[in-house]
Amino acid sequence: MAAVDYNNVRISTSSVGDKIELSAPADSVAAAPGVLTAALPGAPICPATVGGTMCFLSGTSAASPHVAAAAALLKAYNPSLSNSTIRTQLDCAALYLGDPTWYGNGLLKMKNVILNFC
Repeated sequence: MAAVDYNNVRISTSSVGDKIELSAPADSVAAAPGVLTAALPGAPICPATVGGTMCFLSGTSAASPHVAAAAALLKAYNPSLSNSTIRTQLDCAALYLGDPTWYGNGLLKMKNVILNFC
């Protein structure tokens, strides 16, 4: 998973390498405070904020939920789809951004998946 900013440029904290499959937005992504927690129990990624209304996340921890949600939507729409088919659909519909070691197959584009871009 690679993380990109609003200009679809890889952010400095993003993962890199030949295992990158997709990129997703992950620079100052709004989230509800206290909802997401790190691997260690009680260690919030998104701590409560003044007023408690929202906070912002950045990095691959913010990008991954975008891809998980897209996969879940595809599965909900067509429960007979296999995991590998869903993965192929998401990869195929991605917007090419450049070097695959930085961006994988490109930016997750759910609109392309819905429109059967592949």
